This record gives sequence, C-alpha cells and structure tokens, in this order.
Amino acid sequence: MIDWHWRRRLAGVRHPRRLAARLKARARHSVAPGPTETAYVLMSLGKWLPRAAKAIILRRIGRMRRRTPATVSSSYDNVRGRVRLADFDEFVFGKPGDPEIVLSDGHIRWRSRTEVRRIEREHVVSVVADACAGIRAPVVLEVGSGTGANLMLLSRRHPHIRAIGLELSPVSVELARRAAASFGLAIEFQEADVSRKLVLDIGQPVDVVFSCHALEQMPDVFSGALDNVLAIAGSEAVFFEPVGECYPKSMRGLVGRLRLIAVDYLNGLHAALVDRGTEITSVRALGFGLTPFNETVEIRVRTVGMDSPGSLGSPRIPRTDQPGI
Repeated sequence: MIDWHWRRRLAGVRHPRRLAARLKARARHSVAPGPTETAYVLMSLGKWLPRAAKAIILRRIGRMRRRTPATVSSSYDNVRGRVRLADFDEFVFGKPGDPEIVLSDGHIRWRSRTEVRRIEREHVVSVVADACAGIRAPVVLEVGSGTGANLMLLSRRHPHIRAIGLELSPVSVELARRAAASFGLAIEFQEADVSRKLVLDIGQPVDVVFSCHALEQMPDVFSGALDNVLAIAGSEAVFFEPVGECYPKSMRGLVGRLRLIAVDYLNGLHAALVDRGTEITSVRALGFGLTPFNETVEIRVRTVGMDSPGSLGSPRIPRTDQPGI
C-alpha cells in the first residue's frame, strides 16, 4: 500500500512518453536559423535516409505502391470535399493557425504556414503576370489548379488576364467553380487528366501555362503532362515545383532530395526539359516551402518559336502581338 503523500508525489511525475512528447514539442518550437536549425536537419537526415533507401529497394523489386492519377484524384476528393467557402483571403491563403516548422527566407524556422502560403501565392502571381507583360488580352492556363486559389488571386490582381484551370479531381473543380462564382471572378475550370493527350477548345491560343506543386504528384506520368504544357504554351511555361536536382548543395538540400525519393514525388523535371531542347531562361530555388524540406523551385521556359511535341493533335498558333514575333 502506497502512502497518500507518496501518491501525491507520484501524481506530479509525468509519464515518460508524455514527457518525451513535451520535450520534443518544446524543441520544435525553438527551431530557428543557427545551431537549432542544424540540429533539426541532422535529426531529419536520420529519419529520411533509411526511408529513401527502403523506397529505392522496393522500387527496384517492383513492390512499391506508386502514385497514379486515380489515387491522386481520390485523395484530393476526400480532402476538398470537406472544404467550406470562406472569405477571399482565408480561401486563397488558408485559415490562420498555430505556427509550425516551415521553410522561409531559406531557413527552417517556427512560423505560420498561412504566412508562407501567402508569400508563395503572391510570388506565383507576380511571375505569371510578368510572363504576360507585352501581350494584349493574355490567356493563362494553370495545370493542376486544385481549388483555384492561384488563379483567383491572379484574376483579382489582373482582371484583364483570361484565366483557365485544368484539374484532375472533379470535387476540386466543383469547389473552384463555386468559389469563383462566390467571389465574382470569371475563371474557367475544367476537369482533365493533363498526363494524357489533351485537345483544348477554348476559342483562342494560350499564352502562358504554369503549374504549382501539381507535377510533383506525377512521378511516373509527368512526362505526358510536360509535353502538354510545352505544346499549349504559346509564349512561356513556368513551373513552381519541388525539383530536387535544383536544391542547394547543402545538408538541407540533401535531406530534401531524400524526402522526395521516400514519399515518391517528382524527380527529373529539369533533366526532362533539357532533354527536350527547351529554352530555359531561369532556374532558382525560392527559399520557401510549407514543409521544411519541400522547397519550391521556379523554372521558366520560353516557348515562342519552339517546335510543338504534337500532343494536342494540332499545331500551336503563336500570338501575333507578342514581342519579337
């Protein structure tokens, strides 16, 4: 029989697992540029290295479950079927929440994902608008438009741009249409598998095509999507994707590449563009990501005068009001 005062003392002692969880959470909260960031990267290396090795082995022996358009569509249908319309900022940038470990300004730190998502979307809109400069009545198409948040921000900031979104998930397309109507934005959303042959009937040529964390979900079939993008874009194609081969040559970059292998994400986008003989005008790692090792890389490709891969079944018609044509 334990005496009552010992019971009281033992009640104040936390369970070892609960104590470990509290210490781990406290350590996560302290992650910032410096020694704590280095420690976090090294700890993550121990996590992702064996997982990447396991993924490589399973892939070699043909026992790894790979992503397919059907599985990706199903997962997005499940998630976005629960999304409710909110005000514009909350729908586009996300609901403000508790801070988490993210990548911001090139460093791993404790910060709100909503802030990072705002930085990302603002950057995407800025680059796409720059790609449309000098084009009269430009047409922009997003591949894998999801909820349509990027196009909604683009349309709100640049109403003269005609915006079109292609999305695999039917639930996402319906959500995007309802949101655009709710916010009074004239954006067209269509359900389409961009990894397969596309024949667009939109009445006029497309000037700029971009993707934002869409091709990352297509590790096995992104080649078809890439051919479609290059065939559709009359002026420029812009990719905002986690391109591991363009990550910085650092320990953080190494962990990021290992993570992409482990979770079966996109690999080889830059090499595929080079193999197709495209005119890559810029490549840069942007220094931000909603998770610390999923850094967004921006690749811009000039498509004016480029031979079409023919995946649309008809030749691309360049715009006559583009500079240099």
